[in-house]
Amino acid sequence: MHPSIITNMFSTAYYIHETNNDEGGSMITRFGHVGIYVKNLDQVLEAYERILGLKPKVVKTTATSRMAFIPVGEGELELIQPLDPAVLATQGEGIRHLALITDNIEAEIERIQELGVQIDEKPRMGAHGVKIAFMHAIHGVAIELCQEPGQRIY
Repeated sequence: MHPSIITNMFSTAYYIHETNNDEGGSMITRFGHVGIYVKNLDQVLEAYERILGLKPKVVKTTATSRMAFIPVGEGELELIQPLDPAVLATQGEGIRHLALITDNIEAEIERIQELGVQIDEKPRMGAHGVKIAFMHAIHGVAIELCQEPGQRIY
């Protein structure tokens, strides 16, 4: 992805913040990250650094995946290598989700559910040590709602 495209993604997120905080409207405050499934995390990290000059802030392994978090502007790229090969066999490589930050995840979930949209789970702790919940995909891309308590815990 060309750096100007990444910058434009974050500019669009700023526009969302400026226009969606009307009384009773969305509590989405900003763009968080884009989650991308990859087959080989090490190869992708090498390519991102060599070609784009981007380096991960954190690389970690969870029970289900190896992950890297690469800061870009006000957001991040979250590269995810699932440990179970069946995940990539069924879902493939590429964008898995967009993470949007909210000030109050419980209230945002309630507002979204009142619109008839299904949330896949109750808020839980995510990889960053923040509250997260996933809603059903919009146009093929899952949306992750995140509530950051302040400083992230990687």
